[in-house]
Amino acid sequence: IEGKKSHGAGHKLCSDAYVAAMEPLLGEGAPGLPLCAPDAGPDEVEAAFWETLLMLRGLIGVDEGMAGTLAGAVAASGERLASRGRTPR
Repeated sequence: IEGKKSHGAGHKLCSDAYVAAMEPLLGEGAPGLPLCAPDAGPDEVEAAFWETLLMLRGLIGVDEGMAGTLAGAVAASGERLASRGRTPR
């Protein structure tokens, strides 16, 4: 791993700020959002993270507009990266 291991982006999983950040997508209180205890071990945190990914995947899969927007953003990102002509070190 080069550079910093963590960029510090986002909110800590299962924190109040994380739940608040998910509310625009899930509604007030982010119902259905998998959570873990503040003192959760790595296995519990990983399980909550995985369940969250599966939930988001399901939401994207049933919303063609969201899926199209996200696919377009990924494609545009790939085009920007390719235009830089970078090569592996």
